[in-house]
Amino acid sequence: MKNIFTVLILLCTTLTGCSLNHAVKFYHSQTETKSEWRTESHVATLPFKLVDQKILIPISVNGSQTLNFVLDTGSPATVIIASHKTNDLELKTEGKLFVGGVGDKGNSQASFVHNTDIKVGDLTIVDKSIVYIPLSGLPLFDNLDEIYFDGIIGYNLLSDFIVELDYDTSMMTLYDKETYSKAKYLKEGWVSVQLSVEDYFPYLSSKVKLSENSTPLDLKLLLDTGDSGSLALAPRTHDNITFPTHYYTSTARGLSGDLESYKGFLATAELGNETFTNIVGSFSDGAVIDTNVDNSKHNGSVGNKLFSKFNVVFNYQDSYVLLKRNHRFNIPIKADRSGLGMTVLANKSGYVVKQIVANTSAEKSKLKYGDVITKFNNLPASQENIEKLRHVLSSNNEYVDLCWTSSNEEICDKLALEDRIRTDVN
Repeated sequence: MKNIFTVLILLCTTLTGCSLNHAVKFYHSQTETKSEWRTESHVATLPFKLVDQKILIPISVNGSQTLNFVLDTGSPATVIIASHKTNDLELKTEGKLFVGGVGDKGNSQASFVHNTDIKVGDLTIVDKSIVYIPLSGLPLFDNLDEIYFDGIIGYNLLSDFIVELDYDTSMMTLYDKETYSKAKYLKEGWVSVQLSVEDYFPYLSSKVKLSENSTPLDLKLLLDTGDSGSLALAPRTHDNITFPTHYYTSTARGLSGDLESYKGFLATAELGNETFTNIVGSFSDGAVIDTNVDNSKHNGSVGNKLFSKFNVVFNYQDSYVLLKRNHRFNIPIKADRSGLGMTVLANKSGYVVKQIVANTSAEKSKLKYGDVITKFNNLPASQENIEKLRHVLSSNNEYVDLCWTSSNEEICDKLALEDRIRTDVN
């Protein structure tokens, strides 16, 4: 993609009343970062949470209460979205633009918010312009109760600071470049992986074998921690990337609507000095977004289900990441056996049923779209437990015990689990 300034200019000029000076102000905000540290060490440490493969970091905007923003390496900008918390901020939105993502229903309308101060632990990023997306521009959610994060932090945090994520302690550390030492990490066994940072997006190289008998492919992949999947490949970008012979279809919702993909097995995928075997990946030509200003030549993306197996240090300034195995490394990436799609609730326990795939055990159950799962296998349906439920739904168990509410009725029943994909891929 060409630089975001060009994108915004093109989008802005398509709407009557959208002043180009909002895009210019946004562009200068992206390229010039003013920061204030509360500590002489210029180091800030704060906790983060992993909720359904989303990295949630606590921040404050213009002195607000704590908000949860997703750390998203696939986002070129900071975005604040409609939520119960952000609706109380009385944001001054100006101008109009469209923002896009995966999907087939066109882009979402958004606005600019200028002169914002973003506080991340002991660091404050001063006078930033960000993007605001209202509920009407969020096809991922039907109402505010389903929006469990308040925004996205992307390139402007990652490009100006060194960012470390330690999943073993659930802590995030920010450094300015002068207080950071790469040598310390290398002595402790971390591995350096080169990044190619192009027009606000980070890419890395990976060798991927589609099947045991195939030749490894050298692929260029977007590093996208905002994607909750593992590895997504776009067959149209490479002559030797083919759709899997054995698969099941899956529909995900992005900023631009629905995206259908094929879920199939990958024989091997390399990341850093590690090789992952027999993982379930996603195949879709929509894994690489096309616009009239998109000149990217990458072949897909690495999502956070795979990338969260590492503690990581992001250094965009010197174009690399440091990786080291964490306690999540041996969590398998397996195929779903339920046909059930869901998202967590924002302010209370519960998982909202967002998808029931045809010809699966979910369709044979009593569950309906919009039902709220309250318990599984005697565990509460909390934000912290949704990953456990997803593991159960991809396990070899015959069923899972579920309780849910449907039209104010409490229901408990067994959800059968059935193979949706064959494992004898050659």
